[in-house]
Amino acid sequence: MSHRVLSWYNVCQFPDVKAVFDSGDKSSIEKLLYDLGFDTDKDIEKQYCYHRPLGTNQVFLTDRWIGSERKDPAWLNSKHCTQENNLEAIGIKDVHFQAELLNMCRQINYTGLIMENMKENSEEVYVEYVEFEGEDVEQ
Repeated sequence: MSHRVLSWYNVCQFPDVKAVFDSGDKSSIEKLLYDLGFDTDKDIEKQYCYHRPLGTNQVFLTDRWIGSERKDPAWLNSKHCTQENNLEAIGIKDVHFQAELLNMCRQINYTGLIMENMKENSEEVYVEYVEFEGEDVEQ
């Protein structure tokens, strides 16, 4: 399930949007949240917490809304739809294609492969510790 998050900081960037929230009209707020990608048929939680809003790296203590992202075709074709939501929608239709896409996105763990190769192809190494001026030193 893809989540959608909207910070009050981001709402305040647009006076028209801020006015809708300030009005307190629940149907207008619900329509606005729907237009911003929230699935209004599911629960939308309002939190007051520390978080980093979109577009800034600063931490703010303010309200934010958390809910599920819409899955209708209009939203899935929107440029604002998240990649995770698109992959989830593909997976519902074609599980094998989604698995192939996820496999293509994996990064190789070179360090893990090197360590595994060293364990298989090397002998055990003996390390001796000696006391040197009050400190442990590896030889």
